[in-house]
Amino acid sequence: MSTEKRAGVALPERTHPATAADLEALLFVVDRPLTRKEAAKLLEVDRAAFDRLAKELQSTLAGRGITLLTHGDELQLTSGPEQARAVLAWIGTGGSDMTAAPLETLTVIAYRQPVT
Repeated sequence: MSTEKRAGVALPERTHPATAADLEALLFVVDRPLTRKEAAKLLEVDRAAFDRLAKELQSTLAGRGITLLTHGDELQLTSGPEQARAVLAWIGTGGSDMTAAPLETLTVIAYRQPVT
């Protein structure tokens, strides 16, 4: 069993082809949107395989509280627009360090940007 190192971290040998669950986990831990190219490289798949994974993940998340948001060539996991009330209720309790201005901006972006 061999391991590869990236940024000083030993990566276990891949034991299965990348799955939609792998993509979900990757997008869950990153702190910014990822381009399709970045995500495909990290998952070690070509563009066609990546597009299939993204489509499968989007289908899996349909009707749930988390959605796969795509904007241009970038992807990100976000809370669904239907969950805005619950999310904003949490933010309103002081559970977030964000001020009103960035929250308003994020709300506008979430509702107006194209979701594909």
